[in-house]
Amino acid sequence: MGGEQQNDRLEREVEQQLGLAFQHLPMRSMELTHGRYTLDNLLQHADYQLLAWKDLEHGLHSWARLFTLLASGIIISIRPHGSGMVMRLESDSPLPLWLLHMLRAVDLRLQRFAATLPSSEQHPWHWDWVLRNCWQEAQGLGITRCERGVHNQLVICHQLKLQAYPDVLPRVPNLLDYYRRQLLKDPGPSLNLVERCKRLMSRALPSVLQVDSLASELGISGRSLQRQLKLAGVSYSSLLTEVRQSQARAKLADTNISVRRLALELGFSEPSNFIRAFRQFEGCSPSDYRQQVKQHQVAPDHLPIRFLYAENLLQTDWRNSRRGARVWMEVRNITFTKDVSVMCEDLDGIWRGYPASFERWLGPGRELWSSVNISVFDPLRFRLQFRSGNRLYIDDNDGSGYTVSATQRYLLGDHELAVLSLELFTLADGQQLLTGRALTPRYGDDELHLVVSSHDWISGHTQRADTFPLEASDAIGWQFTLSLPTGAAPWVRFEHHSQLGVEVDDNAGEGYRPRNC
Repeated sequence: MGGEQQNDRLEREVEQQLGLAFQHLPMRSMELTHGRYTLDNLLQHADYQLLAWKDLEHGLHSWARLFTLLASGIIISIRPHGSGMVMRLESDSPLPLWLLHMLRAVDLRLQRFAATLPSSEQHPWHWDWVLRNCWQEAQGLGITRCERGVHNQLVICHQLKLQAYPDVLPRVPNLLDYYRRQLLKDPGPSLNLVERCKRLMSRALPSVLQVDSLASELGISGRSLQRQLKLAGVSYSSLLTEVRQSQARAKLADTNISVRRLALELGFSEPSNFIRAFRQFEGCSPSDYRQQVKQHQVAPDHLPIRFLYAENLLQTDWRNSRRGARVWMEVRNITFTKDVSVMCEDLDGIWRGYPASFERWLGPGRELWSSVNISVFDPLRFRLQFRSGNRLYIDDNDGSGYTVSATQRYLLGDHELAVLSLELFTLADGQQLLTGRALTPRYGDDELHLVVSSHDWISGHTQRADTFPLEASDAIGWQFTLSLPTGAAPWVRFEHHSQLGVEVDDNAGEGYRPRNC
């Protein structure tokens, strides 16, 4: 059989494996930045990535990066192996059949990569298959198990990893046409200029987009932007004020964020400037507005899900398997049956859902939920999703989403304080130790005090109260271990002391009750 016929046969076999992989996928499409994309095209794109780079080493990295998104619960890592390389697949569950078909397609591609190697090169690659719990499925693909293997892995020699794909890349016209159509696809009703300006301004806060920067984001000149805004009956300054007003009202109504922090988030250099501006457009101070909301003189809109905090331990090197991030949120108990998840965006623009589960009660009707360990790419970009029946609620930070990097490590929501842990240990002599971790930003000489009251949960009576100044472990974290006298179960609240006064966080009047250990 001639070389051209062999290449045609190989292309047909690869296409067959890609088609079988698509048939066995549990879903047919995936949400991307501009809509939902069919996964058969994404599988072809992965095959293209394997071949398009200058050598096999870079192509395999790109292939594995894409499949880390699709293969939830499977860690695909690539690392040096002598002078060659090894791609390892680690999973606590059986490898899915669709992934086995994709690996079979990779094996076919490796035959062409190795075609240009000297004939003296023996076994330029090999597979070590353990295939726990999926051996019957693998047998049908011609995969041979390695009895001594510990990991499912592909081992590639030094010469092969440096090879470029020798043939013209397959399906390039089809792929280019597909992505051209996706780029030209109407993303939905277009926003008018004023709304686009307001959305860009909102996303940029606490930075304030100047006229020229805003115009650059819109693809027009600063003079043209000012002229079009004038025709719309608005000005740049009025739009900025409107954006700040909207965010100030929402966050004062729906969160416990401090006035100082809110001023900084809205781009004001000093809290006094924000308070003065708020009085001008609302007729009262921010504190008075918040009090009116609590007295139901103003009716804010409430989502049944609210972001509390996130921890990012992701590694910048995606090949490192020891990585992860978690997100915590407050969920209103508006219905018994609910589906809560964290949608995360990866560098490829693909959004993947990670389930969240109930952790503990925060108070009447208020539950603390947390996500599973999330293994995507740094920085972590996410939004929260709450589904009950045919109702869907999304907390996406007013359209901006949430972002936290590994160097930043922690991200706090609008709530000024996040209690990560609070535990009470009772020693043999009856002495009690209270330990915990909390997150709250520190500005200058700010102090965080822990107030522990002796509380009888049956009668509801609170007796003595002891105050303990806490020491910060870093710019946002606080850790403590306190010795408490024997007595009734402690009732805890936090006090944040700053130049603006004292702000008390008592868990909406419920207090924080430590977990007995």
